[in-house]
Amino acid sequence: GRILSCGGWVLDSASDLPLLRKIWLIGPDQASFERVSPELQARTQFLSREALHSDGKAVETFFASFRETLLPVYFSIDKDLLRPEDAVTNWDQGEITLDQLREMLQEMLSACRAAGTPVLGADICGEPEGEDSIGFAANDRANLQLAALLKSAWTDTEGNGKDNGSQ
Repeated sequence: GRILSCGGWVLDSASDLPLLRKIWLIGPDQASFERVSPELQARTQFLSREALHSDGKAVETFFASFRETLLPVYFSIDKDLLRPEDAVTNWDQGEITLDQLREMLQEMLSACRAAGTPVLGADICGEPEGEDSIGFAANDRANLQLAALLKSAWTDTEGNGKDNGSQ
């Protein structure tokens, strides 16, 4: 049967949700993205694992395009793009640091805030299975830091917890 996975639900959403106009995808390798259908590629702004470690031009272009296209946003963060020191998963691990991910997320949230673009929701996935207490500790640390950043999308800049109307 069909499996719910990070890539699978995005593909299903792109097929089934007519209001989903653009997908912003950071982290998979270029070869994986090239296996995606041309129709889905056309709706996806992609920043590959390789580009994250390039001269920075691809990263700048990605974020410039995000700022220009702002639509209501849903963030789905899969911790498998992080290096093993910052999160542990049971599948391929990425190479970026938690600080780099936080900087990218902060840039996107700041762009949304500046444009008055609502953040509709968010999820964070990529928990280890089993008894890997080291993995749980690293993931808990990442979850807390990412959740605090995302929470800022729903609170005003003074931090008093008032709803800013973007929920």
